[in-house]
Amino acid sequence: MMMLHESSHALVDPNRGTVAAAINAATKKLDVKYPVDLWHAILFATSSELTRRALAERGTTEYVPYANGMFRDVWPRYREPIEKHWIPYLSGNGTLEEAVERVVAAIPR
Repeated sequence: MMMLHESSHALVDPNRGTVAAAINAATKKLDVKYPVDLWHAILFATSSELTRRALAERGTTEYVPYANGMFRDVWPRYREPIEKHWIPYLSGNGTLEEAVERVVAAIPR
């Protein structure tokens, strides 16, 4: 999972890429402050979820996503919005922009 996550930094960071652009667009549209490290929380959630799915396909059900600890210790306010709005996007529900806007809107202020 960590290799997938770390290599993903080439594609996702706070200032470039489609996730950063979607976060910036959502914060402007919703007129809210940019959520610090949301891009990183989304990256952790994505790599954790994709790892979980790949292992489940191979019959491994004991995997505990690394993001669980990050959501408990570092970004607790992002957990529910990401689980509710981002993870379904990874399953093909809606667009990236819609998912990110819903996540941004659901973050407790």
